[in-house]
Amino acid sequence: MFKIRSGTKYAKYQGEVSADLVAANSFPEIANQIIQEGGYTLDQIFNCDKTGLFWKKSLKATFISKKEKQAKGVKMAKDRFSVLLTCNASGDCLMKPLVIYKYKRPRAYKGCDMSKLNVYWEKTSKGYMSTELSKKWFDDCFVEDAKEYCRKKNVFFKVVLFLDNAPSHARFLVGRHPSVEVVFLPPNTTSKIQPLDQEIIANVKLLYYKYVHDKMRKETDKQEEVKEIAETVSSSEEEEEEGPPLAASAVPPGSLTASTSAVPPDSLTASTSAVPPDSLTPSTSAAPPDSLTPSASAAPPGSPAAPTIPAPPGVPSPQQ
Repeated sequence: MFKIRSGTKYAKYQGEVSADLVAANSFPEIANQIIQEGGYTLDQIFNCDKTGLFWKKSLKATFISKKEKQAKGVKMAKDRFSVLLTCNASGDCLMKPLVIYKYKRPRAYKGCDMSKLNVYWEKTSKGYMSTELSKKWFDDCFVEDAKEYCRKKNVFFKVVLFLDNAPSHARFLVGRHPSVEVVFLPPNTTSKIQPLDQEIIANVKLLYYKYVHDKMRKETDKQEEVKEIAETVSSSEEEEEEGPPLAASAVPPGSLTASTSAVPPDSLTASTSAVPPDSLTPSTSAAPPDSLTPSASAAPPGSPAAPTIPAPPGVPSPQQ
């Protein structure tokens, strides 16, 4: 009812926010004017931008057996950290990157001095840039590194810093240091006029992933367990090509002989299965205990005696 009254409908977001082309086209003139008025050289013009790096990212392709139709998919890891990159227009000053992660000291760096790494390591609750962290980075990292660079280049310490208009970048950075002029890019223009987004960040990620995967491949080739697994897989494939024996393929795994599969386990001899346990001779089971001769049991009391059958030669007669 609310959607009917308000004239709204449900819809999904499509694509990204389009860039502001008007502001993107007009800002280069503003930047040139700032550079000319300040008298900045290429060594004194700096730009910084942050990106996300999925450090557990796996390859999109791999090698499989010729018998397999396709490679089984795996769930992509979402572990990431943020990286803030800073460089100048001349390209000879690549400042130490700022890495932001969820943990102050990961397990892999147990016992290591985090201040001696080749990056500035910082921690936030979710691994993203914050306002307080941008203030700390500006005071402790950027100003000190820029001052040291200008001293080595024998250049007067007066620089300009261009950065995007992100909420995490504190607005009070403007005018925070007398020798650093901070200029924010217009909103929704990063993809068009951000210098670090012009394939610089993409190349950094490419080199990082290439280094990690090459190191993984070299370490994997050294392991003896991987070689043993490969030999086991190859031997099993050869056995599958030969096929199992014909006699064993027709016999179920629970029975060793096909002829005994229908025989109950309590009876192994079919001839004795129908015989009661108290009688082992069927000829004497139906005769009364007082008469063991079948001829006497069948004659009535007043009838003449039945003729006597002579015994075979060599066999004594019952009357004897």
